[in-house]
Amino acid sequence: MAICVRRGNYTDFDPNKLKPGEWAVVLAQDPHCQDGKSVYICFSAGKTKRMATYEDMLEQFGTITDDIVRQLTEGINAVIVIANTAASNANAQAEAARSGASAANSAATHALSVADDLEARWAAGEFNGPQGPAGATGKTGAQGPSGINGVDGTAGPMGPQGPEGQRGATGATGAQGPKGDTGAIGPKGENGSQGPTGPKGATGPQGPAGENGVDGAAGPMGPQGPEGPRGATGAIGPQGPKGDTGPTGLKGENGSQGPTGPKGATGPQGPAGKDGADGVDGPMGPQGPEGPRGATGATGAQGQKGDTGATGLQGVTGAQGPIGPKGDTGPQGPQGPKGDKGDIGLQGPMGASGVVTETTGAFVFAGDESGNGDLWCYYSGDTAPVFETETNGDIYMQIGG
Repeated sequence: MAICVRRGNYTDFDPNKLKPGEWAVVLAQDPHCQDGKSVYICFSAGKTKRMATYEDMLEQFGTITDDIVRQLTEGINAVIVIANTAASNANAQAEAARSGASAANSAATHALSVADDLEARWAAGEFNGPQGPAGATGKTGAQGPSGINGVDGTAGPMGPQGPEGQRGATGATGAQGPKGDTGAIGPKGENGSQGPTGPKGATGPQGPAGENGVDGAAGPMGPQGPEGPRGATGAIGPQGPKGDTGPTGLKGENGSQGPTGPKGATGPQGPAGKDGADGVDGPMGPQGPEGPRGATGATGAQGQKGDTGATGLQGVTGAQGPIGPKGDTGPQGPQGPKGDKGDIGLQGPMGASGVVTETTGAFVFAGDESGNGDLWCYYSGDTAPVFETETNGDIYMQIGG
């Protein structure tokens, strides 16, 4: 299902009914467009702007006043003249081409600025006057003179250094120069090696004894001497007091099991034990074959009614039988109580703008007798009116379905 926005003829267009951000499409009769078709967007209640397409811009530039045409001509024609001049002289005059291109860029910038200003002024409604008749096309003006050459540009940066040239041939040997000045005295040389030792002289007389020197530090202790012989064992001394019990030692490992002893003689038999409790009855054995039927005896007296036997096991469910014929429809039951009122559903998309219809009668609204807030409208005619509720609570009524 296509998503549509509010739409209709211009006579039905009411900006006060639009909400911020809502679009409205005028399908016909818009006096501001040649074809009568336009698009509007709402920024606030009653505040809308008409959106311009490429086709609209072409039409609007054709309906602007002579003053705006003259203003555009001064800027745009100047750009065209300079651009054409620069293009025709590009091959012959490089400097003139650069000057013309610079002027063309400046003029183009000016033209764009003028166009932006025109668009802003058009959006403000300055150019929305009535469309006048198309004027006669003017004669093409004479081509203007070439522009003055521009100032030379600044020198570019120095280029990288070129490769080193080839080395030239060695020149001829020059004449010998004059003798130089005497050099400074050199450093002192190293000492020579020692000469041989001379002969020993005679021993001199002994000198007097010197004073005793300070006692030297004690020397280290000598090693321990060998152990002396062991003396005789002394008499045993009295027994000392009993010491505290030492901690329990770790448990030793279990010894290996000894051999089994011989079996003893059988003892006397013990007294017989008491009878044990009766055991649980075993299951009943299978029924034996039926014996031959004997002669019918005389009917005995009726015995007492025995106890009801245990319920037997449930048999396997048999296959479902065929469905029986459908019975007659029973009488309708009483009407159930009225259910709770359901939740309000999501609001549907906004419908197309309605057309105002003149009426000759009065509309009467009346509340529901049950007091639930419903409104009723009494009308005359074959088609009932249609009601629409806006999100703000306003109620609209469309006459004629």
